[in-house]
Amino acid sequence: MFCLCRAYCMMKTSGSCVRVYQDRSIIDMERWELKPLRNEAWQHMLSQQRTIFPFWFQVVWCFWLIGLFSCCIGINVYDMVMEGNFIIATIAIGFDGLGLIMWITFVIINFIRYKPVGNEVKGESRVVSYFYMEQIQQFLSELCIYPQLCISCMLLLTNYNTISGIPFYLCSVSLVFVLSCRLCTIVKIRRFITVFYFRLMLFAIGSFAVVSLWLATLIVYTWPSSFHSLDILPEVASRSILCIFILCNNPLNTVMFYIAHLYEITLQSGVNIMKMNPERFENTNRIMTRLTQETPSFHKNMYSMASAKYGILLYFWICPLFIMVGVCYKSLFVSTNYSSDFSDEHRMAVLLALAGATNLIVNAKTSLLSCSGHFTCLVIVGLFFLCVTVSAVFLALIYAPLLIWVVIAVCLGYPN
Repeated sequence: MFCLCRAYCMMKTSGSCVRVYQDRSIIDMERWELKPLRNEAWQHMLSQQRTIFPFWFQVVWCFWLIGLFSCCIGINVYDMVMEGNFIIATIAIGFDGLGLIMWITFVIINFIRYKPVGNEVKGESRVVSYFYMEQIQQFLSELCIYPQLCISCMLLLTNYNTISGIPFYLCSVSLVFVLSCRLCTIVKIRRFITVFYFRLMLFAIGSFAVVSLWLATLIVYTWPSSFHSLDILPEVASRSILCIFILCNNPLNTVMFYIAHLYEITLQSGVNIMKMNPERFENTNRIMTRLTQETPSFHKNMYSMASAKYGILLYFWICPLFIMVGVCYKSLFVSTNYSSDFSDEHRMAVLLALAGATNLIVNAKTSLLSCSGHFTCLVIVGLFFLCVTVSAVFLALIYAPLLIWVVIAVCLGYPN
């Protein structure tokens, strides 16, 4: 009985480990003071920051993407007519068609919303901010380029020719150009992000390197030549999962970067408000003093984990990566469509591992927070099984002699 009570106490203690990242004072401060502070700083930045590039550049970029997707549609139609892979060509035409429609719409919106510099309205909301629309343009460019780039990568080794290679080269150049625009944007707004400027710059460059490695991995995972054999279904699944992961990787990691660095962003928001709005200096300085001096170092480093909505996102961030790597490894070593030389599969496995490791390194803080959440759960589960095991051992030691006497009595024919 004592052991059961002790096990219950240990379970109750281990259950409190779930709250190790939480601090009620931080949660209340985040809800009532810090979140409104970040929103106010964001609105102030949008009201002062004009677009990084001139209007004509944005329109030319839109027309470039319209021409790119039109060219890709023409090449995919040509490939379909010349008896290429009908399914892949149809998927590519669908993605390119959506990109074409979106960018035609974007060009029209840019023309309608354009106003000369002297006619700009100060204090515009985040939804209609020119700077905000410019950042959306960069992310939408990536999301439209990735599908065609993934399909081009899958066709490089299986059905490569000069015409089929054109979408790959054009999309690659466009992706590099998007990276250049993003780096230029970070440099231009560095006065608003001085606290995490260097980290954001490294993250942008590292994200491009991660995407390049995933695309290289997709190239060596050649698409199956036939869809009628059940043996290639795992390969189709692995490549599809890899394509979806490439499409979602950079937007997801960008969101996770800002969540993981929420403490630094909050500090930067306070600094921005004190610079741009002197009337709020005293109140903002009081909030920043409480945040920096009264918050323990542990909660500063694990600040995002204190809130459930951010902690859950950080906890599950690493799961898609492990699922994708696991499925690809299973397809790689079970597949019968690769060469008999096992060293080729090893080279592909090394490239896949390198891409996954680089993703973890580039998102270092996000990886740390995600792993810390999993480690805490493992500790709780481990303590639970330890309590159950110890209790079972003590119960066995207490009742084992009685059980032995019962067995002996049964064997001797008692009570007969």
